[in-house]
Amino acid sequence: MSISASREKPRSFRAKIRIGLGLVALVTLPQLLLTLHYLDSARSTADTVAAQVTLLHEIERMRGTYARVPGLQGAATFEDVLRAERLLGELADRAISITEHYPVHVAGLRRVASAADALIKAVSAEHASARRRPVLPPTHATSPAIVPDAVTPPLLDLDVAHNTPHSGPVRPSAGVLAARAALDDALFGVVVALLDELRAENVAAEDTIAHADRNLVTLVLVAFVIVTLLILVLPGRLIAPVRRLTRAVKAAASGRSGAPIEAPSDDEIGELAAVLTETMDTLRRFDSLKRDRIIEDGGKIDALLKHSGGPAAILTPQFCVEAANKEFATLFGPTAMDGEMPVPEALRAGRDELDDLLVRGREHRHEILHHVLDLAGADNTLKRFYATVDTCRDRRARPTHLLLLLHRHAKDAADAPATAAK
Repeated sequence: MSISASREKPRSFRAKIRIGLGLVALVTLPQLLLTLHYLDSARSTADTVAAQVTLLHEIERMRGTYARVPGLQGAATFEDVLRAERLLGELADRAISITEHYPVHVAGLRRVASAADALIKAVSAEHASARRRPVLPPTHATSPAIVPDAVTPPLLDLDVAHNTPHSGPVRPSAGVLAARAALDDALFGVVVALLDELRAENVAAEDTIAHADRNLVTLVLVAFVIVTLLILVLPGRLIAPVRRLTRAVKAAASGRSGAPIEAPSDDEIGELAAVLTETMDTLRRFDSLKRDRIIEDGGKIDALLKHSGGPAAILTPQFCVEAANKEFATLFGPTAMDGEMPVPEALRAGRDELDDLLVRGREHRHEILHHVLDLAGADNTLKRFYATVDTCRDRRARPTHLLLLLHRHAKDAADAPATAAK
């Protein structure tokens, strides 16, 4: 079987694989980078949302602290003022302390701290002003008309030892109301900014999810295309040529010939096909020369056997006839010429002697010359021969053929039938 292949300079199959992998990387790498980008965006969004939720909790704590501040509705005691200053101070300190963690809301948090400080000052100022107001004794509180006009009410001096409420206004002053409104606005402003950021992060998260969905669909489509190309290209470009080459080699090994097989690829498979083509052409030439040589040698052997002057034959290592002349066929009979029966068994006399002689010739490297044998063949006539046995051996000295030459002795044995001889 002949194999035709491209004789161009082969392109490495490894190079083709690298090109294919490069194309796959060129297609999938952007998608992978986009996936990493989307993951990073999602992680950043999650961190931002977590920070905003934490800040909302902080604002809620500030509002809780703000709700516990006493004395914001008027009629505050000295202890109420002290507690209000402490709570509002904690609120302001907390607002300042968390600014380093939320740089986006630094202005709003500082505004909260400033509003808390302003409210502290307003509450303290209102309480100090209330301490200087004239108050009536408790007995005259219900009957202000009986108080003489000339009486000047004394100032009520409150301290820590005398924590008696003054008769301040029921509603807080305008300064306290303004400070409270400023603090409410500051807290509300931070909450509004957080809500705006959460809305923006929600929009960004939805956008990221949409991009991620599209990227996932793209990756699935790319993977499907790659698998489809592998299914379509790999059998045709790699598996099918290898199978054709395998069938060609098997056919050549069995000696069968068939239609030419093509392997037009310019990679290692094509190069292998070209080498196999040259090898098989060489083998065909060698087989042709070998057949011609065998025919020629066979003709020479036949000529030699024909002109040997006596029975002559080429025997196998099992002493079966492979080639023989007419005299040999006459002596041993047609049964010995079928190539299956050892020639000693075709004799009627001298069977054991010839068998021993052939065994010695096969086992020893030296030829046996002019050994006298008395043989009776197909005609049952005992005759004396000079027997010569030479062995042909291969490179490992194993016997491949034996040459048996028989020449008539000068004084033949009696021509009487050898009926008792074996």
